[in-house]
Amino acid sequence: MGAGPAGCELAGSLIELMQRAVQRDFKQLRLEHCRVVLVDPVDRVLPTMAPVLSEAAATDLGAAGVRASRLGKLLAGHTGWPLDRSGRLVVEPDFSIPGHPEIRGGR
Repeated sequence: MGAGPAGCELAGSLIELMQRAVQRDFKQLRLEHCRVVLVDPVDRVLPTMAPVLSEAAATDLGAAGVRASRLGKLLAGHTGWPLDRSGRLVVEPDFSIPGHPEIRGGR
């Protein structure tokens, strides 16, 4: 799910539901092994809101930060195309990789 308002709301609801269910019905599970993951190519949760609200939401949800997908490293290895400092594949403005028309990202 994405890190926008709907994704954060759903993640919070799932976390709450999961905590209650584990405590009540699934006592064999360890709550620390259960998690909800937000996946979005943005640098923070709730990117359209004020940074202070994003930070509060990340803290409340337990978001540990943002890291690049391992797919970028894999594609870089196969194509020889560089990664940026954050480990993201450097792409053209149209999300393509020169010399590799079969690879194209998007949003």
